[in-house]
Amino acid sequence: MERRIALCAGLAGLILAPAGCSPARPASAKDFLTAVIADDISAVRIGTLVHDNAARTDVRDFAGKLAEDHRASEDKAEALATELGIAIPTESDQKGQAEYTKLLGLSGADFDNEFVRYIIADHRADIASFNAAAHSSDARIAAFAGSTVPSLEQHLKAAQALAAKTKSTGKNSS
Repeated sequence: MERRIALCAGLAGLILAPAGCSPARPASAKDFLTAVIADDISAVRIGTLVHDNAARTDVRDFAGKLAEDHRASEDKAEALATELGIAIPTESDQKGQAEYTKLLGLSGADFDNEFVRYIIADHRADIASFNAAAHSSDARIAAFAGSTVPSLEQHLKAAQALAAKTKSTGKNSS
């Protein structure tokens, strides 16, 4: 995810840099797609873990939908990477792996709440990254990124609703 934030900053620099100026480290299609695929792998693993272990039914249902959507995104990103001749990562990103490990040590409300907190933070960063990539000079990257943003926004809103539900009830309700 740190790589994704750096990627977002790099893409934003490409978009916002004044004419004649170039950012020090422009993001590439390779960097974007490898970060996206690794993050999708993480989201699928985490979503599956939470779907199988969440205390709340609504969290479990959301996690299943999250895993399904990120599996579809991963398939699209892998197809585009193949088209562009980019090696496809096979492992989660470091942040996703750390979160997966953290969740393994939790249960009940703590497990559910940590998952929701992580998804909110992760998807905020993802949306910024994808919005920046939607302005890529490579039309294929721009189209993929732009078409993925609505799903990411939907995930963010759903996770925020889960967080608000927990706060409004003051307990772990399903």
